[in-house]
Amino acid sequence: MKRVIATLGLILSAACLALFVIALSKQWHAIETISFDISDSLLVGISVIMYAASYLVLAKAWQLLLRIEGVGIHYQTSLDVIARSQIGKYLPGNIGQHIGRIFLAKRLGIDSTRCISSMVLETIIVIATASIFSLFALDLLPEISARYGASLLRTLTVAIAILVVFATMAFLFRRVRHQLHRSIYVLREVISKPEPRKLLCYTMMLQALNFLLGTASIWLVVSGVSDAAVPAYASIIGIYAVSWLVGFMVPGAPAGLGVREALLVLGLSQLYGLEAAIAATALFRLVTILGDGFSYFAGLALSTRSINQTRP
Repeated sequence: MKRVIATLGLILSAACLALFVIALSKQWHAIETISFDISDSLLVGISVIMYAASYLVLAKAWQLLLRIEGVGIHYQTSLDVIARSQIGKYLPGNIGQHIGRIFLAKRLGIDSTRCISSMVLETIIVIATASIFSLFALDLLPEISARYGASLLRTLTVAIAILVVFATMAFLFRRVRHQLHRSIYVLREVISKPEPRKLLCYTMMLQALNFLLGTASIWLVVSGVSDAAVPAYASIIGIYAVSWLVGFMVPGAPAGLGVREALLVLGLSQLYGLEAAIAATALFRLVTILGDGFSYFAGLALSTRSINQTRP
């Protein structure tokens, strides 16, 4: 059974890498028409580093969430799992990175139930953080409602349906009921005890830092492609947070353009004009692809080094 799981993991990893290369190739062709000099290229390079650095923050945040769940792991282990699992986002459905994290964590001896519980808590924190930063871009709300209102309503309906199904299963099946009781217990522990509450606050601050790093990354890209004066940082963080939040809740690619990219163009065009917004969004997409690739291979090297160090 272990051999089957390992083989399946290799196949999925190969599929992720193939789709990653395809995405990189497409995005590389998309920016060929954009003209920028050496200084602009330097800004893009720094942007890639800033984006990749966000994985360092995410790894620490996940380590703290696992500690709340009663699982203690080294930071290097958390970084290894986070860095390698993110390549799964290139699989259709945008859930490959989550499945990859559970799979890698299981191989390292982390209980899957606790891993999933930490990821649910992580998702809640990230959504809350993005919602707060989105307040800086409230002027985009009417256009978002017009474009994605129906899709957001469908997502909300599905979420409610899932909660109803889960509640029914909890009522009918003892194992699900036990897991629900455990989740409530963990939440109560977080709220009532100083140490878990402190870890939760640290995690929220780290997730906020993650959004600030992402914003800094796109801010550098915009500085490279636009001749206009770069506006207040808050304007871009609002646009970035809104694009992430709506993209998370509305999967799909309208007219061949991802929801997040479409909203980045929408928001940035109000600040720099349509041409600069399209160029900046295309470049930022390349930045994220390069950052994901760099993080994956760095995680792979980290994992290989750990294995070699543990050999007699």
